[in-house]
Amino acid sequence: MGASEPNGSIPYHDVNPPAEKLAKVAKKEWPFRLTERGVEKRIEARDKELGITTVEWRWFCSRLEVSAETRSSEGEEWGRLLSVTDRDGRVKTWAMPMSMLAGDGTAYRERLLSLGLIMAPGKFARDALHEYISTAQPGDKARCVGRLGWELETFVLPNGAIGDHSNG
Repeated sequence: MGASEPNGSIPYHDVNPPAEKLAKVAKKEWPFRLTERGVEKRIEARDKELGITTVEWRWFCSRLEVSAETRSSEGEEWGRLLSVTDRDGRVKTWAMPMSMLAGDGTAYRERLLSLGLIMAPGKFARDALHEYISTAQPGDKARCVGRLGWELETFVLPNGAIGDHSNG
């Protein structure tokens, strides 16, 4: 993680969960799965004539993990801690404000693409990415701060924190 995130927030809860942990997050109703290749959405199609339902997993972006929910020490400015694996295999982390989901999504997609995310073209991929980020329930939480130094009982450094950050 760099000294400062693009949105001015500095996450001080180092979260890098393994894929097995993310699998427990995906409830049966949640139509997404994370694979080595990327993120896929389950598409069900019902054939009325044959009376069968087929399931297809459709890829829409390269590997993107929703690692944690983020928020300020005041319990505001909620967001998602996202980890993008680029084409060189490097993991880039970004604390994305949830407020970026309020518009058409261009701003957060631009940022993710600049970090190395690969997206399928078209409306399906845009909508699936939006749904994936907004409905993920990662289980972990992280506190984002706007500056280095003391934040409650924790001293925040560019690449970590010292002190009690158990409520982070």
